[in-house]
Amino acid sequence: GELKSLAKPPAGVDDVTAAVLAIRGEPPKNRDWNAAKNMMKDVNKFIDDLKGLKGLIDNSQLSAKAVDGARPYLALEHVSNLEIMKKKSNAAAGLCDFLLNIVVYYDIVVTVEPKRNALKQAQQELADANQKLEEVNAHVADLQSKLETLIAEYDKVVAEKNAVVAEGEKLQNKLALAQRLMNALGSEQERWAVNVQQMKEDANLLPGDVLMASAFVSYVGCFSKKFRGILLDDCMLPYVKKNQIPMSENPDPLLILTDTAQIASWNSEGLPSDRVSIENGAITTYAERWPLMIDPQLQGIVWVKEKESKNNLQITRLTNKKMLSTMEKALETGASVMIENLQEALDAVIGPIVGRQKIKKGRNFFVKVGDKEVEYHPNFKLILHTKLANPHYPPEVQAECTLINFMVTEDGLEDQLLAKVVTKERPDLEEEKSVLIKQQNQFTVKLKELEDDLLRKLAEAEGDITEDVELIESLEDAKRMSNEISEKVVIAKETEITINKAREDYRGVANRGALLFFALGELFKVHTFYHYSLAAFTAVFLKAIDLAGKKHTGDGMHVPRLIEESKGKNPFKRFRHVAMLVKAGLKGVLENGEVAPPAEINLPVRLKELTYSITYQVYNFTRRGLFDE
Repeated sequence: GELKSLAKPPAGVDDVTAAVLAIRGEPPKNRDWNAAKNMMKDVNKFIDDLKGLKGLIDNSQLSAKAVDGARPYLALEHVSNLEIMKKKSNAAAGLCDFLLNIVVYYDIVVTVEPKRNALKQAQQELADANQKLEEVNAHVADLQSKLETLIAEYDKVVAEKNAVVAEGEKLQNKLALAQRLMNALGSEQERWAVNVQQMKEDANLLPGDVLMASAFVSYVGCFSKKFRGILLDDCMLPYVKKNQIPMSENPDPLLILTDTAQIASWNSEGLPSDRVSIENGAITTYAERWPLMIDPQLQGIVWVKEKESKNNLQITRLTNKKMLSTMEKALETGASVMIENLQEALDAVIGPIVGRQKIKKGRNFFVKVGDKEVEYHPNFKLILHTKLANPHYPPEVQAECTLINFMVTEDGLEDQLLAKVVTKERPDLEEEKSVLIKQQNQFTVKLKELEDDLLRKLAEAEGDITEDVELIESLEDAKRMSNEISEKVVIAKETEITINKAREDYRGVANRGALLFFALGELFKVHTFYHYSLAAFTAVFLKAIDLAGKKHTGDGMHVPRLIEESKGKNPFKRFRHVAMLVKAGLKGVLENGEVAPPAEINLPVRLKELTYSITYQVYNFTRRGLFDE
């Protein structure tokens, strides 16, 4: 209404109306102001016509020529810039804004329409394709169903076939493992069968055997080899037989108490290998009462120190200020304690420990140590030791302890002296012997460990052992190691025979040394002054070896080699070796005149090899020291 009332529009407003006339399809000659006013005389119709432009565009009824006719007007700066147009006419500015937007809308519709058509076509094609896809999918589903059925049937057949194959392989593997198990245990079967049968027989004989072993441990430890034999053979054995107690035909306490593996372990720890020493080891190990070792030559203490080292052995004396604290700590922790160098009287303060006078409080036991009550550990072990050769302990001590006589035996001393002679003459031979003994002991212990481990694994096996690969492989390894060790044992025994044969050349020297030591041991019957330690005798023995090859200073003669003298036929030459050994330790023998040897001196039986005159000369020599060096 604002524009149609204007007789002459502001400059540039007529360009807006011309653009409207152009978009309505009017030719250029009909686009003046008069035509514009005529167009706007009915304002409502004019507005409806403008609104109808969108419908024309949507229906593609607005020609591109009409729109292109309006573009030059809309491109004018004063037309396209609404701010400028607003200054001239708000109505013209609004009409201008409408035209700009309708042209933009037209351009968008013209651009989008082909795409719409393409979209419709694509949608139709998609619908057709989807229909075909559904048909194909239905067909594929049918085929898939049939395929799945066939696959299921195939899988079932393959599974059955694989199960049969797997079962066959399992059985084959089981057969192979069973054969391996039989190979691993086959050689043991016969031995185990014999052992089982022997154990069944031994079970009936256990009462007598165990009684003999118990009596052996309890009563014979304090005696020498001779009296041990008398006790066993003349006292204990007849008693058991008289009372018809079942026992083995020839019961041996050692076979009941221990085995070769344990004996080998003791030997490796320093226990001499003679029978009496092994008996002492068994008594020390299995005695219920605390062992009291009579050990003047200090052989037992060396073994005990090594044996108990793994039990944190504490060594003390009654005179040690820290003795009680050492004992208390050992009682609490379960360590082993050795009280060494005991005299004939025991301190009353250790009486409750020696007598195992335990006090029960709750679940624990306590022992009184001085004015304290110390908890008693079940692993605690007490070992008593004396260097006295012939101690006299009161009855209560003998009742509370197990006395064990560790005094050196003639056989044991002979082996020790033989080792020292060979070490002097053939150190290479003795070193090889020592290595061999150690190796053989290790082999014996290892074989026992392997056998025990094998039996333990068999006992602990669960389920079918023919399917236990780990167990069978372990058994094979154990068997292989056992065979290797057995072969090495055979080689070691052959080597030992060779070494022993070479060492036997020197046994005469060692034998005579052992005989002389025990002959000297008889002299205390003449006078208590005559007691000689093994250490002192050994020193003299070694000195004699050194002097045997040197020039004799008395008569200018060369002393033959020691080994030659020990084998010599000439009594005087053999006696000179005797004199050399004995004299150095007997320079202080009392002079009592020329008298015959007292009848109570019982020299070892094997000294009868010497003539009586030479034995008499030994006696006089020990009395007066007649010979020069």
